[in-house]
Amino acid sequence: MKDDKHQKDLLNDREAETNYQFLNQVIREKPSKRPAWLLRIAGILLGAVLFGTAAAAVFLFSVRFASGAMGIDLTNPRISIPEDESASVISGGTDYLSGAPLENSGPAVGESGDEDTAENEENKEDEERIDSLNAYREVFRNMLQVADESEQAIVQVTGITNEMDYFHQNYENLRQISGLAVAVSDESVYILTEYRVIDKASRIMVTFHDGSIADAEFQKRDPDTGLTILTVPVDSVKEGTLNILQAASLGNSRAVERGEPILALGSPLGYGDSVAYGIVTATENTVSGIDAQYSLLTTDIEGSRDGSGILVNLDGQVVGIIAQQYAGNNHTITALAISRIKPLIEKLSNNEILPWIGITGQNVTQELSGETGIPRGVLVTSVEPDSPAMLSGIKEYDVIVKINEMPVYRVQEYQKIVEGLKPEEELSVIAMRKGAGGYREISFPVVCGEK
Repeated sequence: MKDDKHQKDLLNDREAETNYQFLNQVIREKPSKRPAWLLRIAGILLGAVLFGTAAAAVFLFSVRFASGAMGIDLTNPRISIPEDESASVISGGTDYLSGAPLENSGPAVGESGDEDTAENEENKEDEERIDSLNAYREVFRNMLQVADESEQAIVQVTGITNEMDYFHQNYENLRQISGLAVAVSDESVYILTEYRVIDKASRIMVTFHDGSIADAEFQKRDPDTGLTILTVPVDSVKEGTLNILQAASLGNSRAVERGEPILALGSPLGYGDSVAYGIVTATENTVSGIDAQYSLLTTDIEGSRDGSGILVNLDGQVVGIIAQQYAGNNHTITALAISRIKPLIEKLSNNEILPWIGITGQNVTQELSGETGIPRGVLVTSVEPDSPAMLSGIKEYDVIVKINEMPVYRVQEYQKIVEGLKPEEELSVIAMRKGAGGYREISFPVVCGEK
């Protein structure tokens, strides 16, 4: 028993010694190889840098050596912006505005006798090119001169209306449009413009070409076309303005042909003091009005829907009054042909009564009559309410063939007769009306009215 106990004690001591030795052991991590890996990468990068630097140095040396051998300057030149040349230099030795030759404009190209044949030919081509450009400039210079002369008769009309905002505060609203001086008398200057700008205006101002301003008065308007005549007392116009002011020269729009160059002056683009160039694209288009038919001149000039002003030919004559309400869906400049509205302008200027029958018509030509069976004459397409025509019994689709025993085949003939009438004047209108048995003649007694 004692031996067993002794052996057990020995076993316990050995186990305790074993445990103590285990607890005193030091655990160390496995040595890492990272420093060597990083050093290897750093060495590679350093070698690449050294190699790139050496390659760049060799390249720069080679480029400089090659450029020196070839005479090429690789230094960056200084950026220089040259000043504007004078108009005489641009126009090839002539004054750009007057066209007069200038002194000391320099020798012409190719004057040197030492140049060889090839250089002389090249200089000759340059001279021809310069001459062509100068001729092109000369064309537009002449057109601009025509515009400058015609613009003496163009004015800017401003209509001032007093309106009230959301907070019941009064403010002035300004609307502008171009006008044309059609006549100058000892008492007044007569301005042709559109009524849409001066409608309900409390004050109308006219700005002349030299910038002077004077008040204008409304005289008369045509409700069909919207054309209006304003008058400016001569006493309210500055003397210097009167000296340069001239009435517009009204030309013959019947002589205008397709493809003819044309100028649009006034506010064709929607803002004042502008000029546009183009050609006439059509002269045969018409628009029907009340008791009238007007010819239109259409152009290829892009303009504003609110554009206004005049069309001028190369002789400086007004051949059209811009009227964009007739332009349709396009934005090209369209004008009323001046020849058709001269009688209207004259009546408005003299403050005369405008006769009124109250129909809108369409021509029935011989060809159309043969195809449709409608009698030749003026087909009534609409009748104005409470007009003399309506009160007399004329209806839509009637065909007017005579007025006061005078044959009527076109709206223009009907219009000319009406223009010569006076209010309260009686006339006999013969029209053809379709019934169950075909067309029959009806006489309508009409008393001319006033617009």
